[in-house]
Amino acid sequence: MEVAVADSYAQAAQPFGDGFGERRVIIDARGERLDVLRLNKTLSAVPAFEAGVRERTDRISGFRHEAFSRIRSIENDRPTGTLLITADHVRGARLSTLLAVAEKRSVPIERPAAACLIRQLVRAAADWRDQMPDAVHGAIGPDRIMITPNGRLVLVDQIFGSALEQLHYPRQRYWEELGVPLPATFSLTITARADVLQVGAVAVALVLGRRLNATDRLDEIQFTPGDRLTPSLRMWMLRALQRDPVNSFASVLDARAALDEALGEADLVEEQDGLLLFMARCLALDVTAPPRPSDEDASAASEKPPRTDDLPDVDLGTRIEALRAFLARRSARTEPGASDTDTAPPESEPPASVAVEAQDLPLSQPLPPPTPSIPSRPERKLPLGVLASPLPIDWTRRLWLAAATTVVIGIALVALIMGVVPWSRDAATGTFSIDTRPAGIAVTIDGTPRGVTPLALDLAAGEHLVELVTDTERRRIPVTIRAGSESSQFLEMSGTANVTTATELRVRTEPLGAAVTVDGRYVGRSPVSVGDLSPGQHTVVLKHDAGTATEQVLIEPGKTASLFVPLAARAAPVGAAAGWISIVSAPVDVQLFENGRFLGSSRIDRIMLPAGRHDLDIVNEALGFQERRAVQVTAGQVMAINLRWPTGGLSINAVPWALAFIDGAPAGETPIANMQVPIGPHEILLRHPQLGERRTSVIVTSRETAKVGVDLRAK
Repeated sequence: MEVAVADSYAQAAQPFGDGFGERRVIIDARGERLDVLRLNKTLSAVPAFEAGVRERTDRISGFRHEAFSRIRSIENDRPTGTLLITADHVRGARLSTLLAVAEKRSVPIERPAAACLIRQLVRAAADWRDQMPDAVHGAIGPDRIMITPNGRLVLVDQIFGSALEQLHYPRQRYWEELGVPLPATFSLTITARADVLQVGAVAVALVLGRRLNATDRLDEIQFTPGDRLTPSLRMWMLRALQRDPVNSFASVLDARAALDEALGEADLVEEQDGLLLFMARCLALDVTAPPRPSDEDASAASEKPPRTDDLPDVDLGTRIEALRAFLARRSARTEPGASDTDTAPPESEPPASVAVEAQDLPLSQPLPPPTPSIPSRPERKLPLGVLASPLPIDWTRRLWLAAATTVVIGIALVALIMGVVPWSRDAATGTFSIDTRPAGIAVTIDGTPRGVTPLALDLAAGEHLVELVTDTERRRIPVTIRAGSESSQFLEMSGTANVTTATELRVRTEPLGAAVTVDGRYVGRSPVSVGDLSPGQHTVVLKHDAGTATEQVLIEPGKTASLFVPLAARAAPVGAAAGWISIVSAPVDVQLFENGRFLGSSRIDRIMLPAGRHDLDIVNEALGFQERRAVQVTAGQVMAINLRWPTGGLSINAVPWALAFIDGAPAGETPIANMQVPIGPHEILLRHPQLGERRTSVIVTSRETAKVGVDLRAK
């Protein structure tokens, strides 16, 4: 069997490669099509990686789902020392290929098409989580997503989750070499948050209309009004990308629960139409009439298949089949009596008995008539004599027949596309300005940082959520922007709120949604904040399908307490021993995680944890700060954590020159190159005896040198 697969693999054409290896389509001894991945030699050389792949394959052997391909076997290719991973063949185009063509040909991905793919992807990933709760997928990405000709999404290569951990790569290397994004909190274990982040990365690619590459940083991608995202969808994507550890989705189940609100009510007909139109545009053949081959060229032409433009890994039959699906769908929507309630989701391809390659069809005959609707199992009627014809068609004739047929299809397709009204236009904008006293307050709009006050910018017309955060206060302001209008806000931030005098308990569980009662009083489902508790001991009961737990919490006057309970891992007995941890030396806000689970932040005075040893990740993703700290929590006591705060580079220049002050301390005369200062925000004062003073702000990170340049002559 190994020799047969290896030989078939070597003879197969049209490979597709990514960081995991090279993929080809083969035909086995029974005439069945199979997808074969030859694993990258670098990965095959790691024994623990191979063991992880085999363990995962055995573990999911009983898993069956229409949105996932089925793994057949794993075999050693002795001549090359690599693994051959065989799976059921999935007919269609890779999402990464479609995105590449869309970018090259300037094919827009309209909102309905993107929504159709995002819904299918989130539903598939959530179903995986439901059925395999202890197995992280870990490798979701456009290179491992197939889209069938009728618009059905299929995930492939779901066997790498636990094996990836055995590589022990730095987080950035997983992204650059394998195209696998991981959360900033990643240390050694790939958690459920990785699947959420990877789903979010695919959604970002669909919104941007292009493939993401190694230079893209998911923690720095900004969404603009031109992206045509609603505030709710923008917030959903930011939560999926793990940009805010406090509000990020802990698993794809949480993302699925919030998706309908983010995308709005599903219009399956419009979304299906949009996806088929997008595929038809991407897969349309660019055929020009070639010169008629001479007799001496005929034999050579008969040995070569027709060129398939910039889609080398998509066979000609798949491309024509996608065009047929689009034409049939459009015809069904315009025929008298066609129902608008035809919302059947994409189904799998027809049985193999009628799935004939388009190259083998007598393309000089007319295309089969479109069906009036998309049934759950479409029955494709082929022209008479197709299946029974024993006569081979040489490639010379195929070239001319394929070109002629494609021209006919292209004319019909162009006519339809030209008649389609664009589904979206750039939203009109209005001007919004905000100022505070004191100035310099960070402003976040719809979950995206936009600068510091005073601030003026253009926003898309509609509803927006403005958030201002200081060390002691958080303000959220809903604003409505009207096209062409100007609106402004002024806020007094000092003395308006005093978090340090408030008594509050914040409760969070994994998974989310546990029913929370405090002293027998139901207060909501986690995550929940309870702000009317009296100082003293309180009993918190948490109930969820994943488990039940009871905790004793001590509330002190003027203190904010945080309680995090992983219900899936334990159900704590009444009176379980617990202590607290406290961050006492962080110059900026940091977040705390344990095994990928968010515990709280340095804004919270004390965080309750079960007594014992805890390995904590202390993170500020924006500044590139991450520290692993092992702490021993003692029952009834507070463990203070002092951070070793790093420095970063800062370069300052001024024209013509100036004396520089950093946070009020003299730093010397410009130019100043690569001065080491603590990471975080700093205020720079530049002073010139004739040109006066100029103030500016800068954020220094551990990733790269921050640069400040000011022309003091400019007014």
